[in-house]
Amino acid sequence: MFTICSIMEFKKKISNVAFGGNWSEELITEYELLQSLTSLQWAIDNCRKREVNTTEVNEALNYLTKDLEKGKMLSDKFKRGHLITDQNSREAHFRESFRLIKVWLKS
Repeated sequence: MFTICSIMEFKKKISNVAFGGNWSEELITEYELLQSLTSLQWAIDNCRKREVNTTEVNEALNYLTKDLEKGKMLSDKFKRGHLITDQNSREAHFRESFRLIKVWLKS
């Protein structure tokens, strides 16, 4: 999976900047959100060719859904995609689950 830098590396870089306010925490949160979305998109893009039930994908899924009202339901729905053997159906399932997660993140 492609990542620019890990969250820990990003936090270290941000901590070296000496400005006041909570903008650095907001940047870290935005970075974590972007990384998590990227991980799920990677799973969708690669679910036809490889096993995408990885620790990184599961951590991203947990991060994205942990504070959502329907987070458990959305997380469980996404995870059920790992059990689908038909490649077309698997990809469609992951895409729809991801779309729903993004809808709930916006609300």
